[in-house]
Amino acid sequence: MGSNPATGNACGGDCPVETVSFYDVIDFANALSTLKGLKPAIAKSGSGYTQDLDADGYRLPTEAEWEYAARCGDDTLYAGSDNHNLVGWVDETATQEVAQLAANSCGLYDMTGNVSEWVWDAYNSEYYAVSDSVDPTGPDLDSPRTIRGGSIYDYPSQARVSTRDLYIVANWGMYYIGVRLVRTGH
Repeated sequence: MGSNPATGNACGGDCPVETVSFYDVIDFANALSTLKGLKPAIAKSGSGYTQDLDADGYRLPTEAEWEYAARCGDDTLYAGSDNHNLVGWVDETATQEVAQLAANSCGLYDMTGNVSEWVWDAYNSEYYAVSDSVDPTGPDLDSPRTIRGGSIYDYPSQARVSTRDLYIVANWGMYYIGVRLVRTGH
C-alpha cells in the first residue's frame, strides 16, 4: 500500500485500479484487512496461497462469486443489459471514470469492460465441467490465472458475463487488468 501502480490517464483517482499483478492484489487485500482490524482472508501455504472464505477480511472473489455478482439474477449478455454500450466500456482507447454507465440490478458498476478483473481461480478450460455445481471454489492456486469482465481493449463479445479469459503471468500487472475485492458476509 502507499503507491498506485495504475498507468494513469485523465480520470485520475476516479479511474479503476489497474496494472496490478495477482500477487499485488493478495498483498493489498491482506494489508487492507489488517488496517481495518479484520482477519486477513489469504494466507501463504507452502509455495502457494490459500483463501479462507470464513475470514472477515478482504479477498478476491472466486470465479463463481464474480459471475453471480455480475449477473445479479439477470440473464443478460452483459452485467445489467444485453446492450454493452449501456453498461460497459469496451473497444475504447483508455480506461474511463468508474460509475459513468448504468449499474447492474445489484447496483454494481463496471462489471462489464473498463478493466478485466482478477478472480481467485486458476484458469481451467473445463471449469464448469469439473467444478461443483453449487458455490465452486475453482482449481488449486496455480498459473495461468483467470480474469473476468473484459476490458477497454476487448471486443464486446469478449466482455460478456459468461466469457472467461486467462492471464498467463500472475506476478506481472497489465494496464487492462484490475481488481474488485470482496468480503464474506457474516
